[in-house]
Amino acid sequence: IIDRIQNTMRKLERHGYTSRTGGMEGLDDAIEKTVNRTELVIPWKGFSDKYSKNYYNTKESLVIARMFHSSFDGLKPAIQAFLAKNVRLILGKDLKSAVMFLICWTEDAVEDAKYKTVKTGNMGHVISIATARRIPIFNFQNLDAEERLYRFLGLENGETQVQDQNNQQNNQPTGPNNGYNYQ
Repeated sequence: IIDRIQNTMRKLERHGYTSRTGGMEGLDDAIEKTVNRTELVIPWKGFSDKYSKNYYNTKESLVIARMFHSSFDGLKPAIQAFLAKNVRLILGKDLKSAVMFLICWTEDAVEDAKYKTVKTGNMGHVISIATARRIPIFNFQNLDAEERLYRFLGLENGETQVQDQNNQQNNQPTGPNNGYNYQ
């Protein structure tokens, strides 16, 4: 699955997409090592010995994180920081630069928050935010995720002209050459 996602990320980068990733071990690390155009969003400065200008959580990101976690107030501050980071992953550092789509992996292949299970794991919070914002989710546990992603973007097998990231509107591409990517 990591290989499939890395290959997809390479193709998307060649077409002008930028990956937004959260600095976690595993898939996030693999993406950071695969592509150059990444926006690293971490929960606090120096998290996992990583440095990024996107390490802060605002009151607004904490409020939004709370909306998607029923026991948020009872969580330790470090966990709250992770959840606020998830908000910034989806909505951007200004909370107004939402991703065009979400690429993820969960054991249960969920692509909509209403189908979350215990097997959705920590990605459930991210999926909930994306679902609420009507951001398409492509879970690579599903074998057709790449095909559906490329079709959504107007790419044929992931190959087309460079994407224009400045024309995102309502989280939908306005044509086959417009878009913004997230992992």
